[in-house]
Amino acid sequence: MKSWLLALPLIGLGCTAAAHPLAYPASVGTSIDTQTAASQLCAPLDAEHLSARYLIKNEAGQSWQIRLLRKDHNLIVQRLAQADVQKQAGQQQLQSFESWTQDGEYVRYFPREKRSITYRKGDLRALNIQYDGDSLYHLVPSKLTTELEPGAQSRQGCFATQAYRGERHGASLDLAWIPALALPYGFSHHQGQDGLSYQLVDASPLSAAEFDAMIADYQDLDFADVGDSESDPFIAKMIHQGFIQHGGSGFYDSEGHPLDDGGHGH
Repeated sequence: MKSWLLALPLIGLGCTAAAHPLAYPASVGTSIDTQTAASQLCAPLDAEHLSARYLIKNEAGQSWQIRLLRKDHNLIVQRLAQADVQKQAGQQQLQSFESWTQDGEYVRYFPREKRSITYRKGDLRALNIQYDGDSLYHLVPSKLTTELEPGAQSRQGCFATQAYRGERHGASLDLAWIPALALPYGFSHHQGQDGLSYQLVDASPLSAAEFDAMIADYQDLDFADVGDSESDPFIAKMIHQGFIQHGGSGFYDSEGHPLDDGGHGH
């Protein structure tokens, strides 16, 4: 079998869902009266069954959005360029998105074609590739809350937050953590001229049925069978578009660094 590799994005491709009207976090600097009124309207959230959307920006002026969906310890991650956010009406317009199961399997979904490609645990082991499940689940390494200096506690809209600040691997980090959700409200990472910031846009309840519906009825192909399926028009198209490629693994660690074949995560 040819050594094809599924090209994985840093956190995936995808879109955002409509925000829950009672779950919008108030902006930093919102008045106490406004925040108090907002907190009285907040939808209850279960940390293991939710949808959270983030705006991400870098120092180059680029921005995009990430949507993280949780069902227990199963995850769906979607990514959308900021310029296209308003153009997306629903999941069927996505080019692709990804999921990670609590058993450590990775799946790439292609909604337009209703096809998916799955990396089994054995595939990942054979490639000597590990993934940082903790950073996927929390969007940032959860150990930051023990490695950084704690700051003030505050309330941002619907969420009680704990501030942390410090340095890690030569980078300056600021984290506003939501303990109840085990997710950041805001996070910034600066090192030299490079910087990246995350800001929570909205969070809303997500039922197990809603999660399952997003990945139902896909025709799945094991990664191990990709090399024997090049005559499949879908596989040929994915190879042409660069979703499946020779060479580097396409995996990235929690710092965004590409992992070469034989590399590993944190």
